Amino acid sequence: MILESGTKQSGGGRPRVMLTLNREYGAFVGIDLGETHIRFELFDLIMNLLHTVTSWLDDADVQPRDVVEEVVTGYRQLLTAVAFPEEKILGVGIGVPGVVQREGGISVFAPNWGWHDVQLLAQIQEYITPPIIMDNGAKALGLAEMWFGVRPGTQHFIALLLGTGVGTAIIADGSLQRGISNSAGEWGHMTLDLNGRVCRCGGQGCLETYVGAPGIIQTLREIAPDSAWLQNHSQLDIIDQILAAADDHHAIAMAILAQTTHYLGAGIANLINLYNPQTIVLGGWLGNRLGSFVLEQLPAYIEKYALPQPRANIKLRLSQLGDNGIAMGAACLILEDFLHGKRNSWRLSTGTVSLLSN
Repeated sequence: MILESGTKQSGGGRPRVMLTLNREYGAFVGIDLGETHIRFELFDLIMNLLHTVTSWLDDADVQPRDVVEEVVTGYRQLLTAVAFPEEKILGVGIGVPGVVQREGGISVFAPNWGWHDVQLLAQIQEYITPPIIMDNGAKALGLAEMWFGVRPGTQHFIALLLGTGVGTAIIADGSLQRGISNSAGEWGHMTLDLNGRVCRCGGQGCLETYVGAPGIIQTLREIAPDSAWLQNHSQLDIIDQILAAADDHHAIAMAILAQTTHYLGAGIANLINLYNPQTIVLGGWLGNRLGSFVLEQLPAYIEKYALPQPRANIKLRLSQLGDNGIAMGAACLILEDFLHGKRNSWRLSTGTVSLLSN
């Protein structure tokens, strides 16, 4: 994995041998398993993006077998596209929606799909040979932000994931907070309106029902039930049309974004009061699109709802990782294991990497 790249004369004694990473040694795969699409990305040893493949899901009725088939097909397409041999894949990280139980056998609770105790990892492992680590997508995004996003030295920050669903990664003292069952950060299911919209989780008035993509589309439906924008079947297309219209100061689009920003600002203020972070990072495919519209308006709502002391030095910023954030974070799950051996021991053997259980 390490190569000699030459020598350098020293001030005294023998010349120093210069070392470099062998970028041909292997690669990491990161998979962003979202509720509308799956993004597959291949990274080299220093996390340079080598290739991307995207597939789309029918969000009407997503079953585990459909997801397994899409993941396996997309993974193989990714490797085939760049003629990369599977034996040189050091591991596959997957960020998924919902709660992932990491201990005692990994299962997935994804209320937006109606999934309960789905052994998704075990099913995928039947078809993909390299080691796989699976975690919640928001937590994967937070890991990517820790490694490659926020300013070095930022020890307390929250990464917001806005998409079809809504979640957070909470980083305190430089560590990702998981809670006792790895479900910390389910911010989208914070109740903001006791008599509000019914959420797919079974609750009522959850933040997600106002600031997730389906919630924004519901706001459109309430404000303009006959809007031509509603003729689209794709969440992304409807959101893009709303944002394009807002660029032209279209009254309906502006009203939708104003309501969305109000709820988002109140939700962020609650996070600030609870966790006192240095920085709030807005990410996810929806967050990346909303960013330029909402960042200017959010401070007014934060001032209205957050306590003076925790909000005094808060910094709001848009993720610089773009739509790559979750897939990059998923790959970082493997990279972290590879470098630190937290869950497994890695061994060099005849030019390949073997995974050995402790």
